[in-house]
Amino acid sequence: MMEFYASNRDQRNWGRDWFGSDVLPSGYEQSFNLDDGSGYCIWDLKAVFSDGDEVTRMGLNVCEVGRWTVN
Repeated sequence: MMEFYASNRDQRNWGRDWFGSDVLPSGYEQSFNLDDGSGYCIWDLKAVFSDGDEVTRMGLNVCEVGRWTVN
């Protein structure tokens, strides 16, 4: 995974790449604290891979679901 984006439901854009210049190799995992102080539980997530493929998950309730796995 080359890029990871997370935005609460009311944000109008994806914001920053949470990885910056880092990458996440296949088979590894990464934890992020999505608490931005807004109290939002509903988040949209996007992963971008080296081949250009993208996986999005819209409307994930991060207050109820603690893990998102991309295969």
